[in-house]
Amino acid sequence: MELTRDADPQVRAFAVQKLFSKRRALTAEQIQELKNLLRRQIRDSNEPYEVVTAIRALVGIYDETKVKGITLDADALADVDLFLKFAQDKDMNLTIRGTAIRALGDLEIEKSRTAIADLLQDTAYLNTPEISRNGCLALVKLAREESFDPIHFVMEKTSDVNVFGTSAYCLGQINTAAAMSALVENAHRFPDSASCDAALVNMDKLILETLNKPDSPAVITAIKATEHLWKDGQREKYLPPLRQLLADSPPEAKRASCERLMDAASRLPFEQEKQELTTVLRSIERSPALHEYAEKIRLRMSATVLVPATASIPVPTKIGN
Repeated sequence: MELTRDADPQVRAFAVQKLFSKRRALTAEQIQELKNLLRRQIRDSNEPYEVVTAIRALVGIYDETKVKGITLDADALADVDLFLKFAQDKDMNLTIRGTAIRALGDLEIEKSRTAIADLLQDTAYLNTPEISRNGCLALVKLAREESFDPIHFVMEKTSDVNVFGTSAYCLGQINTAAAMSALVENAHRFPDSASCDAALVNMDKLILETLNKPDSPAVITAIKATEHLWKDGQREKYLPPLRQLLADSPPEAKRASCERLMDAASRLPFEQEKQELTTVLRSIERSPALHEYAEKIRLRMSATVLVPATASIPVPTKIGN
């Protein structure tokens, strides 16, 4: 296999994509030729688009090899070393660097963990999506729970909404109490971004489990996290443990749960809100520590919804000639 070097780089990249799409029909010898072709493009081309396309295709071939349980051979390991070099090369095109970083994660190259973690914690790249977004996605594949610190660092420090969104997604994949806390604490940073909501809504099992452990250090965070559970049926699941916390939890958790139940009720039509608040009031009215909340609920329930009066406007009568 060979592609003419005087062809347009995008044409060569398209040709590579077509060859890759037909890889399952190729013989083992042809697959090897295709890998050699991709290696030449990665090493020799000066066109980022062409290099990126070749890296992705080569990774796709190796990924299928790994699925079949075949160990990466010496040539593949040499390619991995090149990807690692690209990832760390400050003079390399950013798109190529980002693609190389993702490749290391997709291939689960364990020895790249430290290098990727270092890139994520380098403040020079906090607002560089090619490095930070691909770095978060790669590291969470490589290290799971152990990737928390670098990804959390990115979430807290970046001022790029897209980088923030990717870090939130990755924390959702980590799915631990620490990740839940980080998402809740940073959700306010980009109010118009739904990334923390999207991550937390899929962590409902962890949130509900934490709510059922009143003495857990993360119970307050779990109470706050219920605000982000918007899928059908989730509200019905988190209300009972919140109510239980009113009766059986440390004082701080009782107060947090009461505030959350009042907030959840306030989003309902007024009559439904009153029903919800009545249930809460029954649970707290004899608790001196929650006296303030009981008074607020009584005041709210005594309110009257004002309906604007419709003014009577006389209809003009037609006067004859």
